[in-house]
Amino acid sequence: MASDLKVEAILARVASHDTQISPGEVKDYYRSNREAFFIPEQRSACHILISTENQYSHLPKNSPLSRIRKIHALLLESPGRFGEQARRYSDCTSSPDGGKLGRVKPDELCPELNQVLFTLREGELSDTIETPLGFHLLYCEKIHPRQPMIFADAYLKIRQLLGREKKLRSCREWIESLLADQ
Repeated sequence: MASDLKVEAILARVASHDTQISPGEVKDYYRSNREAFFIPEQRSACHILISTENQYSHLPKNSPLSRIRKIHALLLESPGRFGEQARRYSDCTSSPDGGKLGRVKPDELCPELNQVLFTLREGELSDTIETPLGFHLLYCEKIHPRQPMIFADAYLKIRQLLGREKKLRSCREWIESLLADQ
């Protein structure tokens, strides 16, 4: 254990030399790897949860499935009432804001919700979705297509990546030089 810490300390010291990354290196990397820097498609979404865990529900205990089906039927007729229904019935923390989740990135929600949300069209209401928490409805307000990341947004990410690569290269070269001397 102590020897592992010594090795790590030595490697960290070796890696600390020559780790400066110039703005030109960052810009060159960005130009050469533009396809790696994009903002994934996102969805502006709203959510209603009827909890099956009664301890979280503020409503009297009756069939959560029955309640979500009634809300769903109402929203199919009047989608504009989603916020009102979320504020009134949802057990989600987003309920005070009308169920608004804001912009959602892929894999930000639980898998069951994520899978449904990213198949909805803009302005579309989901069917009832069941998860261990309860029954959910999702509404896709807007689809924000995938777009290239501008250089300023990618800059820090690239700098960190190039810094790690440079540190690894320094460590590798140092170890190779030690081995070559033997």
